[in-house]
Amino acid sequence: MPCEGPDSRRQNELETKNEKLISKRNLPAARPHWRIQPHRTLDLVFVVMVVAAIAVPNILLAVSNIRLRASAGDLAGLMQQARIMAAKNNPTDAICRLPRPVLRP
Repeated sequence: MPCEGPDSRRQNELETKNEKLISKRNLPAARPHWRIQPHRTLDLVFVVMVVAAIAVPNILLAVSNIRLRASAGDLAGLMQQARIMAAKNNPTDAICRLPRPVLRP
């Protein structure tokens, strides 16, 4: 009979643990223990709707501000073109200055 010391006990414990691990690996795959729960799904839908209710008006406001800024830029460009065309096409005419009429009391 071999002498049992701390090293041999440790070896026996390791062998036992290895056997348990090997036997667990040979078991058929277990089904997952989770399933879709309706109240959790409703909670998720509620949270998504709240976030959307907060975000949608801000997004619409940002889009309208972008469109307004673009329209203002287009208008500024058109006004600049009109100013340049007016300066280019405007003939200079002599201005007749008439004397101021004298008003009698």
